[in-house]
Amino acid sequence: MEDYKIALAALTKRVNQLIALHETSVKQVNQLVQERDNLTKQLEEFAQLNQQLTQENKALKIANSVPAEQEDKVELKKRVSELVKEVDECIAMLNK
Repeated sequence: MEDYKIALAALTKRVNQLIALHETSVKQVNQLVQERDNLTKQLEEFAQLNQQLTQENKALKIANSVPAEQEDKVELKKRVSELVKEVDECIAMLNK
């Protein structure tokens, strides 16, 4: 009879250890899921930024291929500078 009590106590202790290990694993899985979701969101934001920059690059290539008057060139450079500042602000917001 004493052997059963010892075996039951050992089994109870092991079950409690397994429950604690399971709870720790569940917490870790939840943290990893959260991290994955954050990284997925960040990847989507960078993909959008990449698309915007690609479109801007195409526009600049077109603008540079068209001969323009000196005033037009100054205006284009001013506009490009404004766009670059806007992109820098977007990147800064993404990094927050």
